[in-house]
Amino acid sequence: MLEPDITFIYSFIIFIFAYLLISRILIRPLSEKFFEYSEEIKKNEEEATRLFEKAKELEEEAEKILEEERERAVKFFREKINEANRKAEEIRKEAEDFFHKKLDEELSKLEEEKKKIMSKIPEIAEKLSDEIKLKVLGR
Repeated sequence: MLEPDITFIYSFIIFIFAYLLISRILIRPLSEKFFEYSEEIKKNEEEATRLFEKAKELEEEAEKILEEERERAVKFFREKINEANRKAEEIRKEAEDFFHKKLDEELSKLEEEKKKIMSKIPEIAEKLSDEIKLKVLGR
């Protein structure tokens, strides 16, 4: 009835043999390379994730250090400002004491001058009185 064509059978066997040969020579190495690259990509992604996390930690640590340094700088400048204010207050007090002392000295000098002048007033009044009497009576 149906007799199979021998050339068809040979060509089918050659086709299967060629397919197996090509799959062993080309497809298997390519698929292995693909899986190697896939695994390498996974490893690289994991490494990138790990490095990204480490970078985040380092960034947070750097921000913490910056904040600490900022606080130290603010504290340092506040201390310097307080010290400068304290010195300025001391200088102001010394100047105030000096001017009060000078003012007291000048007031005491004025008081002495006032006493001298007040002590001369009766004498001057006596002279004026004598001159007025002389002029009024002497005419």
